[in-house]
Amino acid sequence: MNPKHWIATSRLTLFLLLLPIVVEAGTIKASLNEIAQTADLIFIGTVDHQSSRLEGNSKFIVTDVVFRDIRVVHAGERSMQRGNSTITLQYVGGVVGDLSMGVSDMPRFKTGSRYLVFMHDN
Repeated sequence: MNPKHWIATSRLTLFLLLLPIVVEAGTIKASLNEIAQTADLIFIGTVDHQSSRLEGNSKFIVTDVVFRDIRVVHAGERSMQRGNSTITLQYVGGVVGDLSMGVSDMPRFKTGSRYLVFMHDN
C-alpha cells in the first residue's frame, strides 16, 4: 500500500470517528379537529387523585390520574371506560420516591382542578 494513500485514509477515518451523533425525537402536531376526531373518549372531569409507580421491571415510571364528577362529551365504540363513574388516564412519566422521569409534552394535572380531556381509551 502506498504510504501517502494510507495517511489520507487514516485522516479520513479519524475525521469520521469525530463526527457527533445527533439523535432527535419529535412530536406530531395535530389540530384540535384531528384530536377530536381520533379521541375514543372526550370528557370534563375533576382530578380526584394521582399516583405514580415503577413499571416494566423498574425501567420507567407510569402515572395514573383518576377523574371524578364526569361529564362525557363523546364516547366512541373503543372507549373502555364509557359509563364509569370515574375515569383513569395513564401516561408515562412522574415521580416515585426520589426518582423522577419526564417525557416531552407530558401532561401535568392539579388535584381538585377540572379539565377537558381528549383521550385514547383502548
